[in-house]
Amino acid sequence: MKTNKKLHSLILVSATLILFLILVLSTASAASGQSGLSTDIKGMSDNGINQNQEYKIMSMHSGKVADLENGGPVGSRIVQWPYHDGDTQKWRFISLAGNDTGYYQIFVTWDGTCMRSPGIEDKTVVSSKWKGSGLDTQKWKVTKINDKTSSYYKIENKADGMILAVYGASFDDRTQLIVCPWHATENEKWIITPVV
Repeated sequence: MKTNKKLHSLILVSATLILFLILVLSTASAASGQSGLSTDIKGMSDNGINQNQEYKIMSMHSGKVADLENGGPVGSRIVQWPYHDGDTQKWRFISLAGNDTGYYQIFVTWDGTCMRSPGIEDKTVVSSKWKGSGLDTQKWKVTKINDKTSSYYKIENKADGMILAVYGASFDDRTQLIVCPWHATENEKWIITPVV
């Protein structure tokens, strides 16, 4: 009988210690997730983001995705549109190296063209052929932001430091994507998720 009581006490103490450790670790993890610190998309590879995966780039404010307008030729506008699983809405993030470490080419699956900033504030983002080692207007820094209520990405152009946004915070289909200064508004925040 004494042996059973000792065994029971030992199990109870062990279970209490395990629960305490779980509580400590989950509290530390939650605190670090709410720190407001940014991490590059490259650091998100543990979460499945990689350059061999296709992604949809969804506006946090409208729920619509980046789409190559009408599957058009090089120079076509990139607009927001409801998701329909088309190749004009699937994007790949290819990491760059050397002086461009931390930046990405963002290619559309449809025709292999990449996102390009016009280099002028409040102007439409278009598709463009990748030029040699690439123009700075074709390079984007993709930063994950964690705040107390949500997790999203900021997509910043290397050439001008402007941010990818939905023009006028519109909810309308076929509204063009533009570049503008960062205001932390919902139309400048993006949810990047794998296409399954």
